[in-house]
Amino acid sequence: MRLSLPCLAATTALVLSSRVTYAQDAVKVEFVRVGQEGQASPAFIVKPRVTLDDLTVEIRCGSTRASRSGAVEPGRDIRLELAVPRGDHRCSGTLSIRSPDGSEGTMPLSFNVTMHPPLAVNVPRDSVDLSGRTLSVVLDRPAKSVKVEVVGPGGIIIGHGRNDAGPFSAGSAVPLTWTDSGDEAIQLRVVGTDVDGFWSQVDLSPWAYEVPHEDVVFESGKSEVRSEEVPKLTAALAEVEAIVEKYGSVAQINLYVAGY
Repeated sequence: MRLSLPCLAATTALVLSSRVTYAQDAVKVEFVRVGQEGQASPAFIVKPRVTLDDLTVEIRCGSTRASRSGAVEPGRDIRLELAVPRGDHRCSGTLSIRSPDGSEGTMPLSFNVTMHPPLAVNVPRDSVDLSGRTLSVVLDRPAKSVKVEVVGPGGIIIGHGRNDAGPFSAGSAVPLTWTDSGDEAIQLRVVGTDVDGFWSQVDLSPWAYEVPHEDVVFESGKSEVRSEEVPKLTAALAEVEAIVEKYGSVAQINLYVAGY
């Protein structure tokens, strides 16, 4: 999972009760109300519009606290990360400012934030139709969009597809189609994005390869490979190495030995 910062910000302005006209709109604040574990936290952002000798912020979200104080200059945003645990939280606090001429102002803070768990993205196996170039994607939260990237041998991207017709309800099967060059598809990289802008990816390797080989004959009750049987394994090993060289840079390969 990679960092994604959703644009869920409410803004307001703090006005100094002061004779100084340039401080009529001293700061603007923004609330990033939604976060996701492993990607980004909710946050409180202050955007100074004038020089201030002091800007003090104190915020409490249950047991989570965040604060700062000190002088600020316009154009230098102040961001307080709210590292709350998973769930919904009520936050409160104060923002106080003091201008160079001694004028002061205070604003109470009260807002809600949410920390989501990692987004779960699932592709039901029976929904994947390689020949028809379709599949379905299921997210555990309301979805904004889904997309797929088709990878061919050597890691070359041979196809794309996306569905931006959201929002889709949580748990619904979102249909997804793609077009490609017609080359062999080694991996499907499926990305789901929720309505808050957080995303997760699942990689599918929809193929299997049966290595042609001669059966190795063992003596009854023994597991040792006799010298006359070794060439059979050597030939199969060469085929396995060729498969790993062709596909190993893209997909994780597991070798299964069937017996009866």
